[in-house]
Amino acid sequence: MISLSFVYFFLPVFILAYYFTPPKLKWVTAVAGSVIYLFSVEPAALIPLTVSYLSAYICGIIISNSKKGSLPAKIGLASAVMLNSAVYLLFHRTAYDGADLITSIGGRSLFRDLTIVGAAVYPLNAVSYCIDIYRGKYKCEDSFGIVAEYISFLPTLPAGPLLRFDKLRDRLKAPEADIELGAKGVRLFCLGLFRKILLSNTVYELWRNIMDVPPDSLPMITAWIGMAAFGLFVYFEISSFSYMAEGLAGLMGFDIPSNFNKPYAACSFRELVKRFNCSLFRWSHDYIYKSIAAPGMAKVFKLFAFVVTVVFGALWYGFSIRCYLFAAAIVLVMLAEKLIEPALKKLPRAVRRVLFIIVLLMILPLMAIPVPSDASAYIMAMLGANTIAVDMLSEYLIQSYLLFIVACMVISGGFLSYFHKKKPGIAEYVSTIIQPVWVIAIMLICTAFIVSGDSSVFGYMF
Repeated sequence: MISLSFVYFFLPVFILAYYFTPPKLKWVTAVAGSVIYLFSVEPAALIPLTVSYLSAYICGIIISNSKKGSLPAKIGLASAVMLNSAVYLLFHRTAYDGADLITSIGGRSLFRDLTIVGAAVYPLNAVSYCIDIYRGKYKCEDSFGIVAEYISFLPTLPAGPLLRFDKLRDRLKAPEADIELGAKGVRLFCLGLFRKILLSNTVYELWRNIMDVPPDSLPMITAWIGMAAFGLFVYFEISSFSYMAEGLAGLMGFDIPSNFNKPYAACSFRELVKRFNCSLFRWSHDYIYKSIAAPGMAKVFKLFAFVVTVVFGALWYGFSIRCYLFAAAIVLVMLAEKLIEPALKKLPRAVRRVLFIIVLLMILPLMAIPVPSDASAYIMAMLGANTIAVDMLSEYLIQSYLLFIVACMVISGGFLSYFHKKKPGIAEYVSTIIQPVWVIAIMLICTAFIVSGDSSVFGYMF
């Protein structure tokens, strides 16, 4: 989505075609748009997409037309889960270094060099669709086109959010233009573009420069600045695509939920996983945790379900060794929080928030750095093991990036929402007068950056 061809050619043509297509045939335009987009990035992407399409539609019919709990229904559900799990495990990759499940365990993958956009989204959509039918939440959809449009809903392909079929079904069957949603969509898409190009890419460049310094000679202050930059990068990278997804969905007449709820305003890791990529948390809880931890089961099974759910949430971002280590760290920290929860609740919220941020920054090197030994050395540098607190690099980074990092922290912490909740006059002024100006300004600025920017930065995720 970060290219001149997408923003100024594909997107306008797709939205116009979708708008002028008769309501009963809009699914054709929607599915065609998704297929063309995926094919333009990587033609091989149509293979896993087709598997998800057919498995969801056929298995959904089998499950729906069978008695609940019967052998055919179980076979249909198991087939859908296995086929889409295969798609997920074979084609989903760690964006940072291209590792997939096969290569992460030392094997040779035929798909290592493929860029399969959406491989973490449409198989999960297919699984949730079939599980909900099996649970009796709704009947299967007769129209293959409606199922296909849901499975590969274009706005969500790059990075979610993960949507539920029953929340979209009525709109998918009776789509209509909504001027207010369309205007909101333009603003959100531009805001997402701005976050990706100006915020995410900038803090990533800062982190990349710090990462070039050997961990055993890294000053303590520089190490902390680096982790702050990486944490902000992760937030803005994923949230930017979520904003663009909301914006593009709004242009199509869909009002999809926000995927982020001020995650860095959390006071615990339990809050973090609920606030950060909210749809992934709900999907993991509803389809993994509930499938393992049935009511009345022993605590050990609930603990196992909790661990599996948290690990899956972390591995949604990829299968690199760093993801495994970070998942393990998250599980251990959340278990520790549970053990000392009574003591933590006695502390003021501001203190708990500071402690949470410190611990988060301390374990982020496990995700940020490819080699575990280097990640360990980086953590030791943050603790002052190199006996260097500040050097010329630290002073330069503070002088050059301090205000920018503070601004990013204000945005990611949700402090700007104060003006919308507490200052309605300011919010109305911004909405009616300032917004049209900044939308145009953002498009011009982002266009200039795309034209002159480093394509390797934009290729981080896709």
